[in-house]
Amino acid sequence: MKRFPLIVLVALMTAVSAASVQKTQPRVDEIVLEGWQGQGLYGDPFGPGFRISLRRNGIALFTGKAKVKLIGNFRGTISSAEFEKLLSFMVARKYDRIPEDPVNRTEFTPLAGGGKVPWYDGSPYMITIVVYEGGKTKTIFRPTLAQGIDLKHIPKELFEIEQAVYDAATRIRWAKTK
Repeated sequence: MKRFPLIVLVALMTAVSAASVQKTQPRVDEIVLEGWQGQGLYGDPFGPGFRISLRRNGIALFTGKAKVKLIGNFRGTISSAEFEKLLSFMVARKYDRIPEDPVNRTEFTPLAGGGKVPWYDGSPYMITIVVYEGGKTKTIFRPTLAQGIDLKHIPKELFEIEQAVYDAATRIRWAKTK
């Protein structure tokens, strides 16, 4: 008999604690995935160039620059349920704990080992941006050419998040804008 009130008390304290944590975390208003093109040795761009912007208010924007199915500026809508599902997916993968620069962008380790050498500044990147209420952002850079030990520093959750944003964008009906 005495255990029942204690269990109820512990459950209530846990629920209140979880609710207060949720209130202190900033609200996510926008999720962005950007494929930033690299620059070849002779100045020619390579890699996909695009930007997907999914907003809590239902606005979805896509800009395709190169090596993507849609080229130009497009607009669509994302349902609040789809946005919340994507955000829940990201929270479950602890996006907020992924370092903004999982691989030091100024250096990389060659496949054969050895010392660090300068990372080529013209490399393409996949950039994930989370925009919080009030405009604060979290930006995660992932070099798409990461190899060897540097690739091991990139959390698999980041790849999963990028794929989930891309998948959400493929379910949107895009209309070309001027």
